[in-house]
Amino acid sequence: MAEAKGKNAEQKQAEVAPQQKSTRLSRAEFIKQTMDRKKRAIDENRNAQVFVSDSVAGAEIFYNLRMIDSMDSAIRKLWGNGIETKEVEKWIKELGEIKTKISNLESFGREILIKIDNTRNIDNFDLRRIIQREIDKNKEEKTA
Repeated sequence: MAEAKGKNAEQKQAEVAPQQKSTRLSRAEFIKQTMDRKKRAIDENRNAQVFVSDSVAGAEIFYNLRMIDSMDSAIRKLWGNGIETKEVEKWIKELGEIKTKISNLESFGREILIKIDNTRNIDNFDLRRIIQREIDKNKEEKTA
């Protein structure tokens, strides 16, 4: 009986041993696993947005936006629990001002790019399409 238990234990160890063997992934396998993990994260979070910065300003602003997003969520959850209404009202007012400034800056940037009258050097597909539509619209208005 003891001999049978010993054999079973040896068989279990033999079965487990190959699974515990640590093999190092190749660089390609590591990159593939990382990409798969990122894709899964995006699939599981449908509202997720991916931001790849093309500029220094974008990277700096995006960090601040992530922090403001987290702060806004926490402030709204804790409102009334140590956070006064006056503070929340000021917070919401400041957020509104930031949204307005960003919107105005976007409009100004769009005007600058439309004046160039060429979308060849715009890398972002969505931005290129928006600017091209505006350029075409302006050309139609001039000919009409």
